[in-house]
Amino acid sequence: MVNNIDIIKDELAVFADIGTGTPHHQEEETGTIFRFVRLGHEVTVKFLKSGKIEYNKEGLSAETFINYKSLLSSTDFANLKLWATSQSIALQDLIKEKNIIETVGRLSSKARNIDAKIGAIEKFLVEERAPGQSVRVLLIDGPAGIGKTHFVEQIASLRARDFVKTQRPLILHVKSRGRILTFIQDLMAFSLQSLRLQVTYDQIPILVRHGLVQLAIDGFDELGDPNGYETAWGQVRELVEDIEGEGTIILAGRETFIGRERLLKAVPRLDEEHHEVGVFSILPTTPNAAKSWLKNKVPDARVDEASELGLFDEGSYALRPFFLSQIAELLSKDIDLESAPPLVSLTKLMIEREATKFPNALIELMELSGLRRFVLDVLTEIARDMAENQVDSIDDDTLFWIAETAAGDDFDADSLRLIKNRIQAIAFLENDERRGRRRFAHSEFFNYFLSHSAISAISQNETPKFIRRNILVQIFS
Repeated sequence: MVNNIDIIKDELAVFADIGTGTPHHQEEETGTIFRFVRLGHEVTVKFLKSGKIEYNKEGLSAETFINYKSLLSSTDFANLKLWATSQSIALQDLIKEKNIIETVGRLSSKARNIDAKIGAIEKFLVEERAPGQSVRVLLIDGPAGIGKTHFVEQIASLRARDFVKTQRPLILHVKSRGRILTFIQDLMAFSLQSLRLQVTYDQIPILVRHGLVQLAIDGFDELGDPNGYETAWGQVRELVEDIEGEGTIILAGRETFIGRERLLKAVPRLDEEHHEVGVFSILPTTPNAAKSWLKNKVPDARVDEASELGLFDEGSYALRPFFLSQIAELLSKDIDLESAPPLVSLTKLMIEREATKFPNALIELMELSGLRRFVLDVLTEIARDMAENQVDSIDDDTLFWIAETAAGDDFDADSLRLIKNRIQAIAFLENDERRGRRRFAHSEFFNYFLSHSAISAISQNETPKFIRRNILVQIFS
């Protein structure tokens, strides 16, 4: 007999055709039967006392499934084999085209604190759970361009490709795509539609709850609305409650926004003993690995020339996969690296990339060219403020004031709040050691935007305070 009849009935109702009513159930001597309409056919799902499931579709012979999860995976329900095939085809060319250097990082959880690559992350995501354990969450963090999206795509591709052999849960890769988050279900629906699956967004929590699918929410720092990120966190709180059982969620975002402390504060339920939270912090590649990767794409001499300029020194911004892929393109061209430093080209590319990360509502309002100018103006003013105050970081209140001033007076309150939300996760800044303050992620970024500030001021016959101070130091030293 089925002990949790109401739960099973609610789950099967999500698979019933709209307008045909909810499942009816009855108890028989041999088991519990649920009757409903699925894909235009009257069907019965019978839970036998043996634990097996007998599935009967109108006019066809009955099928027997070893358990409930097997039924949900089957052709008439989630059809996970078709999902795996579609996703594998969709991601195969994408992974090959990107051909990004291997991702490495640090994985920390209750049971481990280790250097990790994709194999260790896979083990964490699919390993057996402790008795009574429920939801597992993996945070993937790191700065812009470090390869978070590509890493999720790699996991999704491996799962889909090897699904028949391993039967590991498939990954639904949900991306913000510049949308303001009202419901995570909206983003699920978009991702499902792109794979052309018969699964619907409301069925996903059921599949996640039973460990058949794992949900990856990518670009979580982009999911702000006019009221900040409370809606996004509220959706995560509801989702965690909804997938308790064998559910797993992957949240990927910039390290300036997402972290274990913030997650547990926003979703207190996850701090309970029976849940598990792991953090995978992606690290820049090593200088040697970066140069080796580039030498497979461009002549050795060009890589060595770039190396002599300090491009691959430890801690360099160029050691992030996004930058490396752009550097490969730059080095393949016949340009003089000293007269056209890669930093200039890469920073411009990063500004263009940041403009696309704003919500669609702002892109429509300001256009990408306007957002590129806005990002440049904000970062230029931040660099100037730091230089004039002789500090290496800026507090959040000043950051918001600069953003609001750069935006101008032509925005309503909701648009301004969207701008302020997004500026918190801007690529060129990172969290300072002091809470509530930001600094440039690399001194080269600071120098780049400060030089813009100086050139702009001097072209308007203004001598900035930080230049006047340096002139006086030179005179009296």
